[in-house]
Parts: sequence; C-alpha cells; structure tokens
Amino acid sequence: MLKVLRRNTDYIVLQLWNESETDGQSKLKTIEEMRTKILHSLLRGTRSLSNMNLNLIIFRFITALDCLRLETRDVDNLFPNISDLYSAINAMSSLPADFNGRIKVKKWFDKLSVMAATDVITEDERRQAVLDLEQSYNEFTEFLNR
Repeated sequence: MLKVLRRNTDYIVLQLWNESETDGQSKLKTIEEMRTKILHSLLRGTRSLSNMNLNLIIFRFITALDCLRLETRDVDNLFPNISDLYSAINAMSSLPADFNGRIKVKKWFDKLSVMAATDVITEDERRQAVLDLEQSYNEFTEFLNR
C-alpha cells in the first residue's frame, strides 16, 4: 500500500508537470491543493490515531520530496514542509530515538530553521536533501514492514 500511495502521488506530480503551462509557483500551489484533498481522503478512512500518524508521515515525506524535485530551493517554501515532516516523525513514539531517518530530517530542519525566509539553498544542497529524504523515506517504510 505504501508503494501504491507513492506512485499515485508521483503520477499526479508528473501529470501536472507535463500538462501544465503555468509557472513553478502555480504548480506548487496546485500540487499542495491536490495533496490536501488526498490527505483528507486518506485520513477519513483511518480509524486509529497511529494509522493516521503513519499516513501523515508518508504524506509529509512525499510532499517535501516533490517540492525538492520541482527544484524548489527557497527556504520559505521548503521549511514548512520539512518542519511538518519533522513534527510528524517526532509524534511517532514507536520510532527509536536514534532512527537514522529522523536524524537526517532533523539535520535539514536545523539547517533551514536558522536561515532567513529569503535565503535559497544551493543546487548541491537541494540534491543532497532529495537523497537524504529518499533514504529516510525508504528506511521509514522498511521500519514499518518489520
């Protein structure tokens, strides 16, 4: 189910990227609106708080990754997504404190939290963030499947 969710979300982003003629900010806004609808539909069918938090963490990972894959480098666009992801991960008490995925997300949370809203990360930093978040997401899904 986790893989299907990710593929569905990736398909939405790719479809929007290929068919839309609007600028990058409009794409991000449209993607965020679509994500909100997807999240509400996921949470509506969730019966327990722990399942709701799992869905929320997955949603936050995918949102942050898609934002970075759309080559967003502005701190004021990146930080809210990373902050939301970090908060969701911290709310999951069953994750070990030394969980590598949490450490990598915290690294980006700490880095972006001290930057000004008008700052921009470099292309190398963006690529590293994608790699770190992808690894964290994969480690998270592996943890769930244990």
